[in-house]
Amino acid sequence: MAQLPRVALLIETSNAYARGLMRGIVAYMREHRPWSIYLSEHSRGEKAPAWLAGWHGDGVIARIENPSVARVLQDLRLPMVDVSAARLLPELPYVETDDRAIAQIAADHFLERGFRQFAFSGDDRFQWSRWRAAHFTRLLGERGLACRR
Repeated sequence: MAQLPRVALLIETSNAYARGLMRGIVAYMREHRPWSIYLSEHSRGEKAPAWLAGWHGDGVIARIENPSVARVLQDLRLPMVDVSAARLLPELPYVETDDRAIAQIAADHFLERGFRQFAFSGDDRFQWSRWRAAHFTRLLGERGLACRR
């Protein structure tokens, strides 16, 4: 019997987005084949865990959100996928939300209900929030409407 692929998950579980990532990974494994998963508890934005530098698995799925984690992962030379909008290792394949589509859905929802005044309340610390704000503001601008930020 073939050995299971060993995959490290550097994904915190403290928010809905990250838990959704985990559900997606589990769904993928159920549809394809199981993996041996290494998941250690850590916080979003935390420095690279000590075990990571010596990881001898087959790949990594990570939210790469700080330079410490990026450096350690770069040195591993393993297949990996980034699931963060921070894009600290732009050469990696990545998965992230479609912020243009999210902004479109929000704009359509409010416009269909007759709203004519808009504001965007986001968090400038996060790239995804800045992208959504830009798309939302642009979409409304194309309709001759302003959006306060």
